[in-house]
Amino acid sequence: MTDPAVYARLDALRERIAYLESALAELAAATGVDLTPRPATGDTASDAVDAEIAALLRAGERMKAIKVATGKLALGLREATEYVGRVESSL
Repeated sequence: MTDPAVYARLDALRERIAYLESALAELAAATGVDLTPRPATGDTASDAVDAEIAALLRAGERMKAIKVATGKLALGLREATEYVGRVESSL
């Protein structure tokens, strides 16, 4: 037997998720951010971006590498900088 409070909590969580998805879609539309899911790490597309970033780093083009990360991976500046740092540490 299931407690009715559990169903009430699930309903509340579903409503919250729907609200957050709606708010995210509005923010994405207002900022022009593409919400299309990116390939997970280890996929060919992600590996190609990592290779491009690594080549830029080897050429001393760290700022261009960060720009590639922000553009192709849809990352913010801080996240892109950290991502490029992780790629750089693996070189």
